[in-house]
Amino acid sequence: MSTESPKPENEESLFERAMRQAKDAGAQAPTNAGRENVDLLAAAGVTGVGSVAQALGPGQYRFRTARRDAIGVFVKELRGLEDQNTRLEVASGGAGQTTSAYFKQLGKSGWDTAVTVTFLQSTDGFVTVNQSGQSLAHSASSLADIGGTVADMAGSLLSRRSIFDIPAQAGRVMEGLGDVARKANDLTLNNQIKGIVERVGATLEEEERRAERVQDEQRIEQAAFETCPFCATPYRPLAELTTDQWERCLACGSPRKIEPDEKARAEAELQRRNSEKG
Repeated sequence: MSTESPKPENEESLFERAMRQAKDAGAQAPTNAGRENVDLLAAAGVTGVGSVAQALGPGQYRFRTARRDAIGVFVKELRGLEDQNTRLEVASGGAGQTTSAYFKQLGKSGWDTAVTVTFLQSTDGFVTVNQSGQSLAHSASSLADIGGTVADMAGSLLSRRSIFDIPAQAGRVMEGLGDVARKANDLTLNNQIKGIVERVGATLEEEERRAERVQDEQRIEQAAFETCPFCATPYRPLAELTTDQWERCLACGSPRKIEPDEKARAEAELQRRNSEKG
């Protein structure tokens, strides 16, 4: 039986050349898919990932906040990452108000723990957050699924026998792109968690700074009623002074700022003394 030898390139028609190049590409698709999984993250519309190592790596944070419900604020925001393929399970207990959040993703063997985030709220006004790296086993499965999906899409496109197959194959390709996007999103779960932890932590610390500024202003205002701002001499209580001594500092003579409540108490005490004398 004789075999037909391939025509030289210069003798091929445009159609024959296109078909030959398509077959060559189909033979290479499975090999290339495994090597280009990182590029698929960008192709699926996932941005902000410099490398797989960066996306899957662990993280540790320490935020200053006096809010008793600080951990609850973190958990509430992290629940926004839940979807049909990702769920969050929270367990609390242990000394120091420790809370662990387990992100589980749906894989071939069921729900696997992909990332664990542990919160520790200490009595000195800090929340420590420890974030595990993303499960390598689950990530490898996602990468393999992406490669397989791309290979399937390439095979679908190259296996159509007529122009009438185009709508069906296009539908399969669109489904495949959706699968790639979902798996790529799984791979960036760790980075998404980091983004939320950093954002919530920064917000809580800014709230803490604002509260401290208000407290500082209140302390300064209160000190103005207790100590002369010019000579730093502590004021004596009004009840121990005569009314002509109320308005000025006894040490330097500068005007004295009087708290309304203290003045009212001093006046009431003065009336009581006068009534006793009478």
